[in-house]
Amino acid sequence: MLRHNSKIYQPLPDPERGATTRVLRIHAGRRRERMLCSLVPAPIADTEYEALSYAWGTSLVPHKIIVDGAPFYVTSNLYSALYELRQMERDRIIWIDAVCINQSDNIEKSTQVQMMRSIYSKASKTIVWLG
Repeated sequence: MLRHNSKIYQPLPDPERGATTRVLRIHAGRRRERMLCSLVPAPIADTEYEALSYAWGTSLVPHKIIVDGAPFYVTSNLYSALYELRQMERDRIIWIDAVCINQSDNIEKSTQVQMMRSIYSKASKTIVWLG
């Protein structure tokens, strides 16, 4: 398991107030530029986003992206997907479980996993990344 910078995660609203998750805003950029992203709280029913399904796998050498100005480490497979999915002219909004769910918070993780069916079904598109 990769270690993540849990300081980037703001608490999500109480689930009683509606299903809310985070989405990752992948900032526009060219292929060789650093991967800059932001995490944004998002009500599932009212947010336009895509969802990414991919094999987590393990990574002997984690790859660094920047999320809200802080380093965040991802597997090689996710790193490749992010670089392929990033657009040059506009930001892309995407839900990725390994990034959008605070993996260090077991209560949040449990709540978000229970919402995954809804998260995927409300996405405008689900992208399957095989690598």
